Amino acid sequence: MLKQGTRYKLIAQDIAKQIVNGNIQEGAKIKGRSNLASNYNVSPETIRKAIALLETSHVVKVVPSSGIVVISKEKANQFLEEALGKEHLGYLKHQLKNLLDDKTKLEDQINSTIKRITEQVSTSSEYKQFLFIEMQVKDSPFLNKTIEESDFWTATKGTIVAIRRGESLIVSPDPKELLLENDIIVYIVSRGGYFTSI
Repeated sequence: MLKQGTRYKLIAQDIAKQIVNGNIQEGAKIKGRSNLASNYNVSPETIRKAIALLETSHVVKVVPSSGIVVISKEKANQFLEEALGKEHLGYLKHQLKNLLDDKTKLEDQINSTIKRITEQVSTSSEYKQFLFIEMQVKDSPFLNKTIEESDFWTATKGTIVAIRRGESLIVSPDPKELLLENDIIVYIVSRGGYFTSI
């Protein structure tokens, strides 16, 4: 059986989880203390302590004559992180979203940088001896081989700088990277060299 002193903390955590998971939206009003006391089968005083804990953490705000208003999903997530550590589901989902957002931004920056490099190389006299080439891997003896196994340099006299794979961009790929069907290989070759279709 839970100790009386821990109940309000668990109730506060449960409310915060519902906010983080989207079951309770920012700006929404939470049921009154009497209803919450009935739902959780505890005394109104226990609910008062739970709400006070969330209000101190800036998750909710008690508005006189209006009720309990959710003011921050981010603060609810921080509250759970501090209360439960970094392994609760809401936190992990939140972290995954942030990482995916960062990944998209990074790929956009990489694509933009490669484009700028290509543009500068094509107009700079210093680099006019080089060509940037993009080729799609389809029916090719290199298909499903690593860069190392394909002996790409011998076949093309080119150096692979990136591989576009769907929405992903692999910059400076490892020699052990497999060349898959529909990959777009970005490589640089000397104008005096040669390249073959792959």
